[in-house]
Amino acid sequence: MPRIGLTLAALVSASAIAACGSSSSGGTTTTTNTQPASTSSSSSSGSFDKTAAQAQAQSALLTLKDLPAGWTENPSQDSQADDAAVNAQLASCLGVSASIFAKSGPDKVEVNSSDFESPNNGSSGSVSENIDIESADRIDQDFAVVNSSKLPGCLQSVYSSFLKKKFAQDPQTKQAKIGTVTATRTNIPSYGDESAGLEIKVPFTISTTKAEVDLDMIFIRVGNTAAQLLFENTFKPFDTATAASITTKAADKLSAAAG
Repeated sequence: MPRIGLTLAALVSASAIAACGSSSSGGTTTTTNTQPASTSSSSSSGSFDKTAAQAQAQSALLTLKDLPAGWTENPSQDSQADDAAVNAQLASCLGVSASIFAKSGPDKVEVNSSDFESPNNGSSGSVSENIDIESADRIDQDFAVVNSSKLPGCLQSVYSSFLKKKFAQDPQTKQAKIGTVTATRTNIPSYGDESAGLEIKVPFTISTTKAEVDLDMIFIRVGNTAAQLLFENTFKPFDTATAASITTKAADKLSAAAG
């Protein structure tokens, strides 16, 4: 499913916190946008063609040419150990099987974009995307989790506990003090067949510097294909207009790939 579990642990990295120590998007309650779901030939209920699904997912994925001029890209950085730890805690909190967070399976493919950084070493934020194509039953389960009333509270609890433990283990971040993590649903335009938004804020203090990591998650579904966009910035929310432009591009590519 969309990678709710691993997102913040990967983005709030030791290097980001250390950089903040040496240097000096608003969320509101919303409802999910839904429309009757379309179908895709690569994800029919009878059989799941993983080869076709993989090609479809790749064609929907954001690339550097889809980003504004001056942006750069780096390979996606994931930690499988962190993923498993956070996903297990989230699944327990949500009351679902941890298997729902699996990256692959007989009825699923997932592809990940590069990590894209804004000009000036990402001073205006970064964005990444992952695309899932799944069987109809599985993607219905995924978006039931995305739309669960428990999700914001579980994200707050699990991320707060995990990040405090993670930072305490790293010499570069052990002095950082994590404040109260908040997760709220956000109002977003309607994209695809179904869309939803979440905003997570992680305030922290390191030395005399107080800052905040802002992470916006956008979930979009077109038939049995789903995209998760991750907008991250430190010190200030990601620019709203830029995020809207990138999200619209991602939604258009998702719809075009689904056919």
